[in-house]
Amino acid sequence: MKLVVKARLTAAVLIGVLVSVAQYFNQVRQIRSGRDAFMAAQAAHYDKLLIPMNHPIQTRVFATAISMALVYGLYELIALALLVAISSTSASPWDGN
Repeated sequence: MKLVVKARLTAAVLIGVLVSVAQYFNQVRQIRSGRDAFMAAQAAHYDKLLIPMNHPIQTRVFATAISMALVYGLYELIALALLVAISSTSASPWDGN
């Protein structure tokens, strides 16, 4: 398997693990807070963030495109860093090693 493919797969798995761990700790924090505190936090979140969202569709599409580009750029940077980390200095990382 090429090192580039290994680095991309490793980056995807690493990002998946990090997101899963973050979601787990967020869920544990919410469970510890209790039902009433959780419901109050959800109501505050709804009132603060979801109700006043009256942005035009162009703004949402632009923001989504920028967000997707940033996430993809972060993924590529992680993949490149992993590629450099796992590649040997004697062989080119673009070879089929």
